[in-house]
Amino acid sequence: MSDERTTRRNPEMERYTVIKPAGGEFQVWLKVGVQSFPVGVSMETMHEAEFIRDMLCIALASLLMDCMGLPDRISSDKLSRPAPG
Repeated sequence: MSDERTTRRNPEMERYTVIKPAGGEFQVWLKVGVQSFPVGVSMETMHEAEFIRDMLCIALASLLMDCMGLPDRISSDKLSRPAPG
């Protein structure tokens, strides 16, 4: 996928999402452990589904920051790295 097709914001959250073909359209799914849940209605194009997936990733990152009591704006590399010490 090229950078033109998707924003790729909060890619660390993509492991919780998947886009599946749905009868000529594309459905975004939220994955939590062994469970999966469809998000909204099917999108007509992969570009639309990628946009919805990206917005879901942003929302998941924001939810995580809120639950951890961290500021909403934090670079994604700080989510991936363990704290020093």
